[in-house]
Amino acid sequence: MRLCLLGLALVALGGCQLNSFHSTLIGETTVPGDNSGSPLTSLPAFGSFSDLDFAQNEDFLSNGVQPSEINSAKVTAVTLEILSPSNQDFRFLDQVQFFARTGDSSTLIAEKENLGAETGATLSLDVTGVDLTPYLNNTLVTFEVRGSGTTPPQDTRLRATLDLELRVKVF
Repeated sequence: MRLCLLGLALVALGGCQLNSFHSTLIGETTVPGDNSGSPLTSLPAFGSFSDLDFAQNEDFLSNGVQPSEINSAKVTAVTLEILSPSNQDFRFLDQVQFFARTGDSSTLIAEKENLGAETGATLSLDVTGVDLTPYLNNTLVTFEVRGSGTTPPQDTRLRATLDLELRVKVF
């Protein structure tokens, strides 16, 4: 009996498929500087966050997964990092928000407010936990970054990192 159960367990394990994997998206932009302290009403687009086709995403391809095979897609972390100048911090921003958008649909995925006291060069945003599966199943997805505050005194280069946890449908 034990030998039979062991054999069944081995067969079941042999048929196991990948059930989750991670993907990291990285983008950069430069916020134009201005010593006048004028209001900052928007942030420039992060180049590599526009019109993403997850069917061509390296992490999807290396795992042999198509977007239609995903049953859960959640952002686990969003960080902003100041790459230059080295003496710049996040005090120029009052708030920052990240949205996923496809077609006419848009949803908030991460945000941070009341940033006036943020003196570091790295900022972790609060993620919403929204499921992005419907967005991945569309042809193209754009991650938009919105922010407001005061224009930084110098051109400020930013890097954004989005970490995704993707769960695959088990057939």
